Amino acid sequence: MAAHTRLTADFDLVGHIAEMSASPGKSFKETRLGKRARGWVGTKKHLSLALALLEVVPAYQDKTSQEVLLDTLAALLHRDLPFTQSHLDLMFRALAKIESVERLMQILPGMLGAIERIAGLEPLAPRHRQALKTIQERLRHADRKKQKSAAKLLERMEALVDDSTVSRLYPDGGWADYLRDWMNTFETRSRQPWDRFLQDAAAVQPQPPAKTWKVEMDIENVDPDKPWESEAYRRRNRTLLERSPSKAWKRKITVHLDNLARERVSDFLQRCLHKVAGSKPGMLARRSTNRELMRGLLWVCRELGDDKLPLAVQSATKFFYKNNSPLAETGVVVLHQMASQAAATALANLARFVTKASQKSFVEFALSLLTEKLGVDPEELADDSIPTFGLTEVGGLIRDFGKCRAKLTFRSARTGQLDWFRADGTTLKSVPAFVKREHLEELEALKTTTKAVREALSSLALRLESGYLTERKYVAENWRKQLIDHPVGGILGRQLIWQVEAGNGPIVFCWRDGAFVDSMGNSVPSSFASPITLWHPLNATVDEVINWRDRLDVDGMNQPFKQVYREVYKVTDAERATRIYSNRFAAHIIRQAQFRQLAKNRGWKIGLLGPWDGGDQQAAERKLPHWGLRAEFWVTGVGDQLHRCDLLATEQVRFYRHEAGGISDQPLGLETISPLVFSEIMRDVDMFVSVASVGNNPDWVDGGPGGQYRDYWQEYSFGELSATAQTRRVLLERLLPRLKIADRGTLADRFLVVRGNLRSYKIHLGSGNILMTPNDQYLCIVPKQTAKAGDRFFLPFEGDGTLSVILSKAFHLADDTKITDPTIVSQIKR
Repeated sequence: MAAHTRLTADFDLVGHIAEMSASPGKSFKETRLGKRARGWVGTKKHLSLALALLEVVPAYQDKTSQEVLLDTLAALLHRDLPFTQSHLDLMFRALAKIESVERLMQILPGMLGAIERIAGLEPLAPRHRQALKTIQERLRHADRKKQKSAAKLLERMEALVDDSTVSRLYPDGGWADYLRDWMNTFETRSRQPWDRFLQDAAAVQPQPPAKTWKVEMDIENVDPDKPWESEAYRRRNRTLLERSPSKAWKRKITVHLDNLARERVSDFLQRCLHKVAGSKPGMLARRSTNRELMRGLLWVCRELGDDKLPLAVQSATKFFYKNNSPLAETGVVVLHQMASQAAATALANLARFVTKASQKSFVEFALSLLTEKLGVDPEELADDSIPTFGLTEVGGLIRDFGKCRAKLTFRSARTGQLDWFRADGTTLKSVPAFVKREHLEELEALKTTTKAVREALSSLALRLESGYLTERKYVAENWRKQLIDHPVGGILGRQLIWQVEAGNGPIVFCWRDGAFVDSMGNSVPSSFASPITLWHPLNATVDEVINWRDRLDVDGMNQPFKQVYREVYKVTDAERATRIYSNRFAAHIIRQAQFRQLAKNRGWKIGLLGPWDGGDQQAAERKLPHWGLRAEFWVTGVGDQLHRCDLLATEQVRFYRHEAGGISDQPLGLETISPLVFSEIMRDVDMFVSVASVGNNPDWVDGGPGGQYRDYWQEYSFGELSATAQTRRVLLERLLPRLKIADRGTLADRFLVVRGNLRSYKIHLGSGNILMTPNDQYLCIVPKQTAKAGDRFFLPFEGDGTLSVILSKAFHLADDTKITDPTIVSQIKR
């Protein structure tokens, strides 16, 4: 009783009960105690209050007081409070004192959530599972009206009563949910071997004498600003890369793999790992059954050694790095210890993905050790180790299901089409029901293959395009094997234009219908003695570029990135005058978050701008080791948003010497920079501005906060076209006559003009924003994020989201009488 009195006094629960009893309709947050709770920092005080309530609920006999306390507890349980196993007895004692089934069902959702989080760390004790069974019996005997509501609670408790590893996985909307659903498809006898395998996988521990997976670094005599450059950090990395599971664990897993069939386990792991990206990240960041089982599954990948697994590990590890999970380092260590070219390729892709200095240093260290061990060039291995994923021809895979067959076809980097046919060749509209029923696992494997091929093609496209700035050269024999004849690599290689030096000048060619042809369709020799490179339009004549654009149209080529339509940037007179910097893309207002993501994707590095000393100005930086250069793009936090730096103002582009022998802070003359380097860097900056500018946002017609950017928005939205927008116009000149709206669309200066039934519309080719004739009234249409140009018509390249938006708007406005969105209709008829 003394404890009850103290707990009651600490939070004035007597006064709280009186207040709530006097005002039955008052919510917890409106009470004095609720207002106090809003001022508490963190969860420590909230947990103390919850524990106090659990302690005193059994002590109150009168129904009114108990209901007030339970209502308060229910409000607190909406929070993710850090309950532990030691609190479970208290929880179940309080639940046992609730006499009303209706009141029990009100408190159970929050209470079960807390118990599920605890069970996610370790199994419930037998007495706690028995307590849950007792509550289940009470709910099963509830009256008929409550049965439907009770069903979901019973299902959750059934999972908690089950002490298998899968039952203790916390719902995450991704891999854990998939694993649970997949396991539920097994009958009890078939499921048991998998349950034992997963239980042992989750129990993975490091080989003694190591006791934890974490490796600390000796920080003595280490520069706190750049610890990743120290010898101590390299020692720490080496130790971490050598850490592995215990021999006892390996022996157990080997037995499981032999019993379950290695190939089947490999397919299962690929499906799980490729679903990690769709998961809620929390349970993989903190200690939980989810995290430890995932750690074990990663280590199982190493034991299998299947060359299809590194790409799946890479996909999951990207997610871990993005969401600050310690499993990111596990993924890198696993890839390093898999010691294959496919694993090295995955590490190379991760090295391009991560930008944080310490993370990048670790991944690059693991990659350097592995490539040295394999005796391979990192550039060469990337293309040489692309898995086939079971594809039997370039871009094609056929699977037989007896009564029908499935055909998976890839025609570009981002599309994968799955078609179904009867045995007689008749096309089916959807997946046959018997396939979903009898071949669910094979169907999931097909979906995983589709996703894996897309990821492999995405990584390959980035590597190929980045080859421009490294002047990448391919040995003819390897090039043919990796990028023309390979079932996956050939999907992209056959859509690109290539170049080889010959005695009388370069030969420029592409692959078409089993042969190499030039821009006019004439055959060229298929045997090459010199290295092969990607063709770039920088040094091509206008006629050569036009001929290749014609070739793309004739052959229906869909390039993975802009090549034939690639923008070319040359030093202007204004830049010759400024000499050491370019203001070509200065004075734009861009969104920081979007810009930083774009910069990261293109290999640039930039820190977060914010309200701290020196935090309102930075330079995005891209190192160019092949050229011994460093490019910088300066940005500054602006306006009333400075306290958050949501918006940035763009400034100069500069180049500096950056070599191993010395780094210079003296800017170089723009005319001394290689024309290829200058063009590619300026193209990146143009893309940053074109995509991240607030001028693209149709909702900013009022100029944003306080209207301070109204003039900029107006000028960008409807002003002169950038190089990217000019390319868009050139393409539309070719494309428009072939579209269904050809008789309703014309190009006029900076606009695509579309004639609707109600009005005519001018869509700006840079921003995608719209003016309506006859008075240039602004029309606000917020584009859907899922709009894809390729859904309605052929485009010769991928990656121009604004072009997709422009064409999507054009199709809708050409048939404006069928527009039903009231916000759009009211503007048109205004």
